[in-house]
Amino acid sequence: MGRKDDLERNVRECYGVISDYEAVQRDTDRPEERRRARRLIDEQWELIKDYLDEYLPLCRRLGTDLADDLKQLAFSLTETGELPPTPGECQERVPIVPAGMPPARAAGKLGLELIRIPAGWFLMGSHQDDPEAYDWEKPQHRMRLSEFGISRSPVTNAQYREAVEAQICEAPRDSEYYEDPDYADHPVVGVNWYQAMALARWVGGRLPTEAEWEKAARGTGGGKYPWGNEWDESKCNSVGSGTLTTSRVGQYSPRGDSPYGCADMAGNVWEWTLSVWGRDQWNPDFVYPYEAQDGREDLSAPSTFLRVVRGGAFHVQPTFARCAFRYWNPPNAYRMYLGFRVVVPGDARIIGNV
Repeated sequence: MGRKDDLERNVRECYGVISDYEAVQRDTDRPEERRRARRLIDEQWELIKDYLDEYLPLCRRLGTDLADDLKQLAFSLTETGELPPTPGECQERVPIVPAGMPPARAAGKLGLELIRIPAGWFLMGSHQDDPEAYDWEKPQHRMRLSEFGISRSPVTNAQYREAVEAQICEAPRDSEYYEDPDYADHPVVGVNWYQAMALARWVGGRLPTEAEWEKAARGTGGGKYPWGNEWDESKCNSVGSGTLTTSRVGQYSPRGDSPYGCADMAGNVWEWTLSVWGRDQWNPDFVYPYEAQDGREDLSAPSTFLRVVRGGAFHVQPTFARCAFRYWNPPNAYRMYLGFRVVVPGDARIIGNV
């Protein structure tokens, strides 16, 4: 067996160990076991990086192709930039980066500020008697999530440009703001679901599920808006602000921040989530109570299935900027009011609900 085969076997064995210890992280209630599993996972990723540092030049020297299952690993863990998908590929598929990967080197380049959302229960959805709530927001129910990190604010034009220059994603569609340096720190818009997922995977994460998004937006107590239960147009960029365009991320901080310190979760731009809405815009296939395993978090759902968007935008009324409000867009849509933020690492999971 040649050295190339040895390296491929070593990488696969390391990834198998990672999968085993990810299971330990999920299933144990003991903090010391979780810490040990996390340490061993990190060690395996470092071994994989070392193997790939030898494997890539060896493949070039031999003139042989990389094994398919190692291509995305190689691109995600190395700094060579030799294996990015083409912009056309980004539209058709989501790069497959293992869910347990620690934040990649690209995350540091983008300067994403991550907010830790601790494990635990929160109230999801709207109360049955809420006159503003739509049926697809009901019933309100308790959800429990494991710990995850979420970017403090939506991805900006400047941050997205780095992914475009690295050939991870294509430039936004019909966005006059993207090319204007005065909008560098505004949320990127004109980006479809596939492009958003491509960037999120590049930094070792993914888009948030709508459960993760809602917990980060409202905290544990079920507040109507990120700052509380009373509407205040001075705390977000919505129709009341009169701008009718995007605003600088964090412009309304800290007064409009969520209990965890996340900015712009009401207004400014709608945000893509991982979650599937369904085929019918007014009759969602996936309703409440939220069940993570019922297909609503299916990455492979066809483009005919709508994806959930959250948070409202600069042109919406207060009722659509509520933390519990759910809306939809086709995943291949490019909207001038639709952006995204990132969850890192990409292994947050549902523990249960009642």
